[in-house]
Amino acid sequence: MALRTLTAIKRQADMQGATLLQWADVEEVGCAREPPKAGRKDPFVVNIQFVVVNNTANVFTLLKIETAVSMSSDETEVFTIDTNTVLSPRRESESNRCSFYIPVQSISEEWFRTGTVVTINGHVTFIDCMNQRRAEYFGGLYECGPGKIEKITILGMVPDRAVEDGVYIPGELGNISKRLQRMIRSHGPQKKGGKKAN
Repeated sequence: MALRTLTAIKRQADMQGATLLQWADVEEVGCAREPPKAGRKDPFVVNIQFVVVNNTANVFTLLKIETAVSMSSDETEVFTIDTNTVLSPRRESESNRCSFYIPVQSISEEWFRTGTVVTINGHVTFIDCMNQRRAEYFGGLYECGPGKIEKITILGMVPDRAVEDGVYIPGELGNISKRLQRMIRSHGPQKKGGKKAN
């Protein structure tokens, strides 16, 4: 009887936890050239517009939006927005969304006019209804041209790259392997009888 009660309590807690689960959706909205200012020689700028949407059942507070735009492998434009915006739940009102744009300068006028593909990767950081800090990835390959932006494919999160000596084993097993390799190198090869070889 007690076991059944505990199982029922756990099931109820799991169901309540599922209703409190939150995420941030980021949707592409549009893409347009920033109008040149009269009498000034400004760089060519393309404003790419997005919106962060709260499609969950509870309020969350948007804290930060970080966006990286790459047109080539040797240059990345990085944009950061710090905010403290409360987003209402679901689509009950317009207050469940927060619009933002990134003023990109790495897209040339010719590429933009004919349509081009751009890599965009980003993170949205927010505080959920349980006061936990969370982050959501957004991005991928986008086709960008006058008046339109369309996601072609999702790339996934961008990894950090490192070059390791020898065989590399990820995770905790890798940490143990590295410690063993350091111990072996510090003691050097051993002769029979336990003495270090010269």
